[in-house]
Amino acid sequence: MNKLIERMRTVVTYLTSGQFVVDLVRGLVNTAGNIAESAFLLATVYVTINNVAHLLVTWIFPPMVIGVANQISVIAFSVLPELIVASAILKTYDHWSVYAQTKRRDAFVWSCAYTLPTVVFAVMTVVTLSSFVDVQATANISPTATGIMLVVRCLAGWMYGLTQMIYAQRGKSGYASHIKKLKGDVDTLKGEVSLAKGEVSALKKKLSRSKGEVKSHPHLTQVI
Repeated sequence: MNKLIERMRTVVTYLTSGQFVVDLVRGLVNTAGNIAESAFLLATVYVTINNVAHLLVTWIFPPMVIGVANQISVIAFSVLPELIVASAILKTYDHWSVYAQTKRRDAFVWSCAYTLPTVVFAVMTVVTLSSFVDVQATANISPTATGIMLVVRCLAGWMYGLTQMIYAQRGKSGYASHIKKLKGDVDTLKGEVSLAKGEVSALKKKLSRSKGEVKSHPHLTQVI
């Protein structure tokens, strides 16, 4: 009984303190950060298929499903950036920190690639909140993101997802890494061959020296 009362007290405290809101938001942010690039690119694939082969899509799915998929794609491009903007800022900061410490050209390229969509995310968030407050205060209607605002959001989301995917794949083996490895193996073999040639040359000199010593001492030849 005491354990039950203690658990009920814990639940009530958890709800009344608002901790569930904190955990919910943190869970959404973590989930969005994990699936962001995949969701962006999956939405891009669907939008592309729907545009270039819309008739095929209508054969497979009913109009209501297509409408729902369209709205989900728009949500993926427009809502996910709001959830990952903090993570995007941290990643951009990390890339600039790496560049500041190493001065490497590739670090600078990655820093710029992350900076552009991150800035767009932050600016569009401010614009969305500002427009919501203005429209709601003046017209008492719910504003909707359309036109250039929605296009910019979608393009920024696609760019961030593509950058994330490329950055995640860059450490895996490709043609360039295989060629670099082969060149390293060739250089190693050349070094080993050169070392072997040096040893052979040294043995030849030693053999020639031994022959000279034998010729300079005829009595050794007679003994042999």
